[in-house]
Formats: sequence, structure tokens, C-alpha cells
Amino acid sequence: MAQTCPCFPRCGGCTTRNLPYDRQLAQKTAYIQDLLKPFGGRVSPCAGGAEEGCRNKVHLAFCTEKGVVRAGFFDSRTHRVVPVSACSMHGDWYEKLVTVVESWCAGCKIIP
Repeated sequence: MAQTCPCFPRCGGCTTRNLPYDRQLAQKTAYIQDLLKPFGGRVSPCAGGAEEGCRNKVHLAFCTEKGVVRAGFFDSRTHRVVPVSACSMHGDWYEKLVTVVESWCAGCKIIP
């Protein structure tokens, strides 16, 4: 089973976080196969990699929480922001990025 996350499933960043990793890969393979089926496409099973710290880009969303600018992800299927200060899917760099960006926003008095 994947590592538990205090933001799952609200943040919407990891839709299969509750499944064992082999089931996550199978579900992703089935999704791609369904997309390509009308075109006669066939795919090999999705290859696994690192289960944690494997994402290399992030789409940050911003909100104000108790007067403080917070960065995070959109709530699943909405545009409400779920503040996320650390994310194991992104690795240590994510936490550093959020700290720098939130501090910069506060120092520049930027309000989302």
C-alpha cells in the first residue's frame, strides 16, 4: 500500500493513492488502453518506477488562509485550494519551493 498522505483524497493530486502500487499501474494501463481503443492502439503495461519523490513538476495553486498566503493543489474536481506544505510524490524540493514562494508572497504583500 502506498504511504499514507494527510491530504488524500482532498488535494486531487494523487487519485489512486489508496491503491497498492501494482493496482495503480494496472489502472493507469487500462485508462490509456481505453483512450487508444477507438484508434486501434495497443499499449504495454505501464512500467513502474519510484513510488515516492517521482514527480518532477508541480502546478501550484494559491489561497489565503487566516490572512496568510498558502500554496497547494486544487481540491479534487474543484478550484478550491488545499494547502499542501510537503508532498512525498514530489520529494524534498517541493517543500523548499513552497517555503520560498510563500515567504516571497508575504514579503511582497501579494494576495492571491
